[in-house]
Amino acid sequence: MAWIEAHQGLAQHPKTKRLARMLGISIAEAVGHLFLFWWWALDYADDGDLSKYDAFDIADAAQWGGDPEVFLRAMIDCGPGESAGFIEERDGCCFVLDWVFFMGRLLVKREQIKQSEAMLRYIHADVTRDACRTETDTTNASRDSNALLTCDKDVSNASVTGLHNTT
Repeated sequence: MAWIEAHQGLAQHPKTKRLARMLGISIAEAVGHLFLFWWWALDYADDGDLSKYDAFDIADAAQWGGDPEVFLRAMIDCGPGESAGFIEERDGCCFVLDWVFFMGRLLVKREQIKQSEAMLRYIHADVTRDACRTETDTTNASRDSNALLTCDKDVSNASVTGLHNTT
């Protein structure tokens, strides 16, 4: 399960305070909307790119009940001065500000898990193939053919070690 760090300064950060003022809500509500938005981004925009989502999607992700355009604009414009808010616009597209910086370790870990799972599937398929025999003449069938395969024994990945439980 993925998680996001909660820094104690978030509630007092100028961007958070401006976001709350711009939306007419409390700081506690603003922090809640931010975390709901970030949790959604972990699953649906894990690279921080929001270009395939519109204001309605982003507001819905944060469970904002007001005008979606107002919410998106506040998320972009809440940065003090000329600095970006929690979302930045670049070349007509929106991105979660500094997402790769904050979520980089998680993205690397997810990729490692994908590679480990792919390796485990490959190893399991190889073990299964070696434990099975064809019912037809094996001299006429390819070793990798799945035609008419039957297993002589129960095959599992119990003997495969070295990979951690990802749950």
